[in-house]
Amino acid sequence: MAQSYLSLSLPPADRLSSGRGPMACLGLACILTFSVFAVQDSAAFAQPLQERGLKSTPKTAEASPPNGNYHALVIGIDAYRSPLPRLKTAVNDATAIGKLLDERYGFKVKYLLDQDATRSNILDAMIEYRNSLNDNDSLLIYYAGHGYSDHEAEKAYWLPVDAESAMSPNRISADDLTTAVRVLPARHVLIVSDSCYSGGLSRDADEPARIAGRPAAAFLKRMLNSRSRTLMASGGDEPVADNGTNGHSVFAFAILRALDRANEPMFTASDLFYNSIRQQVAGMSNQLPQYSFIQNSGHDEGDFVFTRRMAVAPPKQLMAEPPAPDATSIPGEEYSKGNSPYQEKIYALAIPVLRSTCEGGFAMGCTHLGVMYENGFGIDKDAAQATALYRKACDGGHQQGCTHLGVMYQYGTGVARDGAQAAALYRQGCDGGEPAGCTYLGWMYASGTGVNHDDVQAAAFFRKGCDGGFASGCTYLGLRYAKGVGVDKDDLGASALYRQGCDGGDPAGCTNLGLMYGSGIGVSKDDTQALALYRKGCDGGELHGCVNLGVMYENGSGGIDRDVAQAEVFYQKGCEGGDDDGCQAVKRLKP
Repeated sequence: MAQSYLSLSLPPADRLSSGRGPMACLGLACILTFSVFAVQDSAAFAQPLQERGLKSTPKTAEASPPNGNYHALVIGIDAYRSPLPRLKTAVNDATAIGKLLDERYGFKVKYLLDQDATRSNILDAMIEYRNSLNDNDSLLIYYAGHGYSDHEAEKAYWLPVDAESAMSPNRISADDLTTAVRVLPARHVLIVSDSCYSGGLSRDADEPARIAGRPAAAFLKRMLNSRSRTLMASGGDEPVADNGTNGHSVFAFAILRALDRANEPMFTASDLFYNSIRQQVAGMSNQLPQYSFIQNSGHDEGDFVFTRRMAVAPPKQLMAEPPAPDATSIPGEEYSKGNSPYQEKIYALAIPVLRSTCEGGFAMGCTHLGVMYENGFGIDKDAAQATALYRKACDGGHQQGCTHLGVMYQYGTGVARDGAQAAALYRQGCDGGEPAGCTYLGWMYASGTGVNHDDVQAAAFFRKGCDGGFASGCTYLGLRYAKGVGVDKDDLGASALYRQGCDGGDPAGCTNLGLMYGSGIGVSKDDTQALALYRKGCDGGELHGCVNLGVMYENGSGGIDRDVAQAEVFYQKGCEGGDDDGCQAVKRLKP
């Protein structure tokens, strides 16, 4: 079958009328929700701007990893002025989708809601993206508001908040949007249309080919590397509802649920649509969603690829149990007697000996006594006393003491928060051979805390921490290889580093290695291995491991029977630990 493409202009449709009869396509039953999941560089709509004397100023694009950065322009309008009727769920849909994309998928989101969603603001934002993004970035433009279809002219329009009617000069035409999509330097563009009669958009297009038994890694690589311009429509040539479930339209709720439940680290928009969204919408309404190419838009053979944020613990959590001291550096019999009860957590015996050794100039004793004060091990918690002991240990040459003191400065515990001082102390510990200090200094460079952001330096210090035997350094470095940040992207190298982190006792390494096995990226796909690794991560207190384990039980993956009750146990464990994914899953399973 010859491949055909989709035009964004609407087919003939009825003109706007003041009623709710067959001649109307505006109102609560005719919400138009375009979502451009990858429109990287919105067109500047050059001709109208030139006529008004406006000119965009090119900007230097930010550096981006090989697969680009993810951005979203989220537009939602309920507060239309009469005679246009107000909507009920558009702003709620837009806000929820933007929040999910930010928190779960790492999108940088810009919102234009209600009175901010004017024609000028929408087009200015698209021009800004055109001038600022790279040709491998991904931009989502989500529009939830009124739309209008002109039957005789075969034209379709968005109606921004300052459009006073369907014929307002402030409306934005689908032809303008098609032009914008065509000239964008973005690699991928996905428009999601939740509107009346949106199926008419695809009347001349075939569905994208679906490849059975495709190798996951090779397929995703091809989808990532080829340009795509596709449309996801909420139904056929039929009205669709503004209301549905939990304060969202039927289609928006299906998208939110599909994105929330997806547990693969990477997946395509077509997989999301065919494996979840279409079945949900068809099962809850009379709508039958469609997925098609956009005609004359620069589409090649790619597809939009979503990437979930991987699990990795912040430095404070990783530092909760400091590395055990090196037996060769224990200075003398008296300290050895104190060290053994400390390691065995017999704190009542350890305290007097550690206090004596610290006062006698053995810096390692000061560090361990500081840990006891910081955490309340056998003694009342006292952050200020812990800070003083860590400082004494650091001044005495015990580099773990420097690293612990850096953590106190980083989080403002027992001392005023000071990121620069924290970074300096981590560097002192690292220079003295303390691998946790190297790892935490890498985190400071990765986040730009206390030092200038530098991904190359971050990777170098993570490597130094990993080579020194600090398991979390291996996990952090694996994450950089998985994303190609500060180093060349290398999925095989990432999986090896996650394994090293997991074997060294870092539960985040186990969870991330499980993700690799679950997706077949960097290793052969093996759901049984993924299940075992998620369990190991969860047992170690890594909350995403618990939630991912719940997903495996809910789906019956990895050689286990489907067990929703057991899935809820693991979701609840994640939720009780503060994981929002787990809480949302528990809420979803509640009757």
